[in-house]
Amino acid sequence: AAREAREGTGRPQGGTGTARRALAAGEGDDSADGEAAGADGIVATNTLSGMIIDIDARRPILTNKVGGIAGPAMKPVAMKVVWQLYGAVKIPIIGTGGVTTGRDVIEYIMAGATAVGVGAAIYYGGIDVFKNITAEMETYMTENKITSLEEIRGVAHQI
Repeated sequence: AAREAREGTGRPQGGTGTARRALAAGEGDDSADGEAAGADGIVATNTLSGMIIDIDARRPILTNKVGGIAGPAMKPVAMKVVWQLYGAVKIPIIGTGGVTTGRDVIEYIMAGATAVGVGAAIYYGGIDVFKNITAEMETYMTENKITSLEEIRGVAHQI
């Protein structure tokens, strides 16, 4: 897919690929294939398939019955994927899923993320969520004498 995306745009390099297959498999093998095909980076992860039932209506809330689950519920699964990918690929990893605080961002960085995406938190906290996350990160880094995210990137692999 990465090779086709690259050829379709005429760009010399591919775009990012979502680690959906890696998530399903629990391994970074498919993402390494994307790297070999020319992907510039990996977004890990996308939504998880799930269902919510309206107990008053006695039916699923979605017309299709199932759909994508995002937000805090998927953070532990997404964190595992980032952690696995860090040892499997050399291209940047964008960790996404369940980020609501600065501590969440730090956690993704420690798992090996190059960058971190924020999605559902905007719905719950509005645009100020970015200011709040940044302030929490700065506080954590100051309290722990961390001057650069590079000092902690992938540190969870050193155990």
